[in-house]
Formats: sequence, C-alpha cells, structure tokens
Amino acid sequence: MVTLPQYNALMFDHLSPFHLFLTFDAKGHRAGPSMHKILDHLGLDLEDCTSSLRLSRQGMNLSVNVLSKAPVRSLSCQLVGVDTITSQGQSIPLMGGALLDLGLTLEEVTRLDRLPLHRHDFTPHMMIEELMLLIEAKSIVVSASQDITLRLEHERNSALDSARRDPLTGLCNRTALEQTKRDAALDLRSLCVMQMDLDHFKAVDDTLGHIAGDHVLRHVAQILRDETRRDDELIRLGGDEFAIILHHIRDPGQAEAVAQRIIERVAHPIPYQNTHCHVSASIGLARPEELGTTTDASALVALLDQADSALYAAKHAGRNHWLWAAAEL
Repeated sequence: MVTLPQYNALMFDHLSPFHLFLTFDAKGHRAGPSMHKILDHLGLDLEDCTSSLRLSRQGMNLSVNVLSKAPVRSLSCQLVGVDTITSQGQSIPLMGGALLDLGLTLEEVTRLDRLPLHRHDFTPHMMIEELMLLIEAKSIVVSASQDITLRLEHERNSALDSARRDPLTGLCNRTALEQTKRDAALDLRSLCVMQMDLDHFKAVDDTLGHIAGDHVLRHVAQILRDETRRDDELIRLGGDEFAIILHHIRDPGQAEAVAQRIIERVAHPIPYQNTHCHVSASIGLARPEELGTTTDASALVALLDQADSALYAAKHAGRNHWLWAAAEL
C-alpha cells in the first residue's frame, strides 16, 4: 500500500495534471492543475466536489470506499456543474482514500474549445497535440468540403438558370416553358395565358439592322417586367414572339388591364441612336373557365394554342390590340 507521504505532489502534478485525490470522508483533498481549471470552469469547490462526482466502471457506480481497497482500471469520472465534463482513467488506493489518475475522453477533446484548457495543460503521453491537430485537420477538411459543395451547387443552379434564360432579354426561354408544362403542381384554374407578337418588327430589322432589333426586344422585355408581377412568367419564344403566364387571376378584367397597358407602352416610339423605332403589339388571351379541380399541366398546352389562335385573330383584325380566345377550355 502506498502511503500519502510517498505521494510526491509536485511530481504528480507534472505526470498527471488531471489527478484527483479523494478521502474516505468524501472530500476532495488535492487536484492537479488541469483538474483545478475544470473545477473552476464547473463552478465547483475542490473540498465539496464529491457531491457532484459520478464514478463508475462498465455502468456500475463506485464509491471512494471501494476504490480505496483495490486498483480500478477503465474508470469513468463525471463532474457535473454548470457544464458536464467526463474523464476516464484509473484509481490507485492510497492511505486515507483513493487517487484518481484521469484524462479527458476523446469526446471532450473534440469539444475542447469550450474549456479553459490549452496544449500545455496535457502531458505528452496523452497525445493531445496529435488529437488537436487531427481535429483541426478534420475541421479544415469539413469546411473545405462544405465550401466545395456550396460552390458546386451554386454553379449547378447558375448553369440551370442560364439554360432556362434567353441571353438577349433575360426572360425565360422555351426550355423554361417546357418545364412549366411538366409542372404537376400547376393550378390552371387561376391562370391566364397570353401570346404576344410585335407588329412591324421586321421593318425595324430591315431598315435599321439587327442591333436596333435587339434594342427593341430588350426594351419590350423591360415593359413586360414592369407590367407584371414577380410570380408571373415571361417567356421569349423566339424572334419577336413572347408568352406571358399570369398567375392568381380570378377576374378576366385583371388580364385585360395588363394586356392593354403592355400594348399602350409598346406603341410609344422607342429611342434608338438618332431616330426612333416604331412597333406595336398584338396579344391573344386564353383562360380556363370550367376546369373544376383539374390541375393537369398538359391542359396548359391547349391554353397556349388557344392564345396563339387569338393572337393571329388580333393581327388579322388590325393589330395593336388584344383579343380573347373564341372558345374556352
């Protein structure tokens, strides 16, 4: 049996900075410097810490009296205060009590940033420096992996968005329209579909050139943005043809007002260099009236066809105005 006088405190402070000496009267008699830091962090006093101490081996609770009779390996020591710290190690019987030779568990080391401990608070045999380097390396790898994942996701979304955008006007293109047609959650009951074509656009291209034509298309695209809402869909089908899908339209008058505003604004002369471009717009409208609870997105194709027929009827009737489709779905 090792006696207390043989216990060289200063030497053991260096060899086992997390040690704790407990006496038979359930008092804390002495602690290593690193254990003192843990007690301070938990708001515990050394002398009274045993009331907050949970000692166990393989799930079985142990008392100081048991530990004072024979060495115990694989000892778990849990200190509970404002936080909970778990350490593990062994106990050594001493005259008058038991010495606990402890070290932090790996789980505690991985959360070391919450504790007032540094590398010099651990002994070399604990390999804490290597563990901390591994944890730091893991953190760097995880962070880098997350950054790469976010960047790839951003690039993927940007590529998908680019594939759905008309590069000249920034509006959606036919690819986006095809996706809308496949949207099973589309509520057709509140939709209004418009097909729009610019009148006299070919004359601008022929007399002022394609650059002037591009200028007109961008100008018209901005008018469409101005006169619609954020959740409405604006599509350039190609050339001077556009489709507009208005959502949440309960009153046909709402759609008619939008179409009229677009027509009036497009008809204003469009400044270009030292001259003006003159175009107008013809619009065909279609809106389902008797769909009941139908949300079949394939019906959108029929709506687009009806709006297209109404568009050509508007052109033949003199252009520069809108018409509803002759037959509703």
